Amino acid sequence: MQIALGVGVLYAPIAIATIFVSSNGHNHAAIWLADAVGLAALLTLPRRDWPFVIIAIVIANHLANDITRGFEWGHILYGMANAGQVLLAGTLVRSRGANPLASAGSLSRFFLWAGLVAPLCGAAVGSLVSWWLYQQPYDTSMIRWFASNSLGFLVGTPLFRGLFDGSLRISFSQLNATQRQNMAGLLAVFTLIVYTAFSWQRVPLLFLPVCALVMVAVWLGRVGVTVAIMIVALVATATMMSDYGPLDLLAVDDFRKATFFQIYLGLLLATGLLVAAIVTSRGDAMAKLAEREHMLSQLLKHGKEVILSLDAEGRCKFCVGPAKSLLGLASDDIVGCTLVELAQRLGIPFAVVDASECAARSAPYAQEFQLARARRTWVEVSIAPIILDGCLSSSVVTFRDVTMQRVRAEDLQRRAFTDELTQVLNRAGFERQFEHLLQTSGPLSLALIDLDSFKSINDTFGHSSGDEALAVIADIIGAHTRKEDVVGRIGGDEFAILFRTEPAIALAACERICKCVEETQIFATDRRLMNVTISCGVATMPPEGNRQALFDAADMALYSVKHHGRNGARLAA
Repeated sequence: MQIALGVGVLYAPIAIATIFVSSNGHNHAAIWLADAVGLAALLTLPRRDWPFVIIAIVIANHLANDITRGFEWGHILYGMANAGQVLLAGTLVRSRGANPLASAGSLSRFFLWAGLVAPLCGAAVGSLVSWWLYQQPYDTSMIRWFASNSLGFLVGTPLFRGLFDGSLRISFSQLNATQRQNMAGLLAVFTLIVYTAFSWQRVPLLFLPVCALVMVAVWLGRVGVTVAIMIVALVATATMMSDYGPLDLLAVDDFRKATFFQIYLGLLLATGLLVAAIVTSRGDAMAKLAEREHMLSQLLKHGKEVILSLDAEGRCKFCVGPAKSLLGLASDDIVGCTLVELAQRLGIPFAVVDASECAARSAPYAQEFQLARARRTWVEVSIAPIILDGCLSSSVVTFRDVTMQRVRAEDLQRRAFTDELTQVLNRAGFERQFEHLLQTSGPLSLALIDLDSFKSINDTFGHSSGDEALAVIADIIGAHTRKEDVVGRIGGDEFAILFRTEPAIALAACERICKCVEETQIFATDRRLMNVTISCGVATMPPEGNRQALFDAADMALYSVKHHGRNGARLAA
């Protein structure tokens, strides 16, 4: 009931004023704003409250017609026709989006359903009532009803909907004092222009409101246009009904004057709302774009990557990110440099110094390098060219610290090829290094080492003590080999050494290892002294480079050592 009372209190005075100002008592008003109150309510309220609005429209419409035209029971039919077209417009517009001014697309749908379909249906019924009650010609009555109700929907709905849902109040509350003064001043000037255009009788100035409305749409947007359209409707209707102004210069009857006025107001309305929708949508898009640009700028500024933008000649246009901490150069020092100059200052040891070649690549290019100023810092640089119309427009260069990733990758690789107990290469790691050495030139000797009586050590002192013996032997082997030699544990108690030297030198190194192992005191876990010795067989790579022959020869030499008492080294025959 409160909703119905509110709609009725607003509907009835508007209807009474409209009939009194723009009707002779029997014909339809030039512009019917009252139904816009009902449509605005339907677009704002949930559907369960719609029956209260429809009942309020019927009662308020009947009351307005009785006050202005005298009591007639037939006026109830006017109320039902108006309420029906309001319900139809609300149903059609609401089913396709509740906000008719959200975009140019929704605005066109609002014009279709509320400005065309619903008023046509209402005119078909309302003109029958006018013909029955006041003997008005059906055709002219239908044209006038359609035009007045269509204009009323289009002019009044945005304003009343803004009042009902609070969007107008919110929009005004977001303006500061200066902006409100500017809006009030602009609308005051607009009102003066409209009044002058419709009251000046000597020269037609009807083009002035169009120009002024476009400026209002550009400067004030949707809210300003909503208020400005209502100003045009009220001022123009008042001056037209006073038989004074540019419309009085038309040598036509009142019906044609009203029709001309309605067409003019409709075009003015369509222009203003369309411009406002476009300006508002573009303004919203620009605001979102600015917000995203600011967010992207902050992300780049506070990110961990250094990003450069290069022009077509490879010269840096701007630089964002922690350039000082990562590259050792301030952003201002990088801007203006070519990629060649930057690469030389950073000591980048790869083809990125050729800017023209790298920037012109059809696909992004990336490579890792170590900074000359900090050899422990690994940086990944990627270059992504931007091609427009088949030509290089610019390039984006990204520097990223990959030291931790590099360390993790190297650690994983080391673990994959390293024996956990002895920290020398495992069998896979040894085989990998062996294959690599086969591709090189120069002498290559292989030593196979076996722990003597390892099973007896495990049985006597325990497996933990056996592991301790293996670890000590690995340390001794490492101490008696060079950096370029390859040491690996290829079995439980078996070691292998690849010497990049002559077999005699390899044999001498193995003899020193055997002697050192024999002289080293290795204790079991229970502190008992273990008697640990090793046997070693050495062979050299045959001329034909047969890998299996090398291993077989070293294994035969190792077997010969074990057969002749162990604890020694022997060169294969």
